[in-house]
Amino acid sequence: LRSSFSLAQQTIHAAAAMASTGTSNALEISAAPMPLGESAPSCLPSSADPRPYKCVVDVVFDSPTRAKHAMDVLSVDGELGDKVVKNFAIVSSEGGSEDDVILRVSVEATEAKMLRVALSSFYDLLKVVLKCYQEFGEK
Repeated sequence: LRSSFSLAQQTIHAAAAMASTGTSNALEISAAPMPLGESAPSCLPSSADPRPYKCVVDVVFDSPTRAKHAMDVLSVDGELGDKVVKNFAIVSSEGGSEDDVILRVSVEATEAKMLRVALSSFYDLLKVVLKCYQEFGEK
């Protein structure tokens, strides 16, 4: 998990920069080193969409148990107000180890600033979860 933690730290800075531009990007953080995912197409604001700023973050875990625990921890607190919506899902990994599981987090916001704040908060909490796995394992 040391490699996943260092990769997560590198990704945190990249995600903050991407969120400030208002683009939708898929990021991957894994328990084993893997390259960052391809960027999704830009999300241009639309007057018809109430939350035009979107971002999807994929976090790859090496076991379904860890993915489920992380989802439980990260989804406890809901967002205040209706400016930001976060959705969590656990999906199977494609092309990785058969044990790899992806925690997919979709964040939608009414303003670019709100998306940046929500992602920053999410990455801070993800960092804590990864540090816990690093220190205590899956006991």
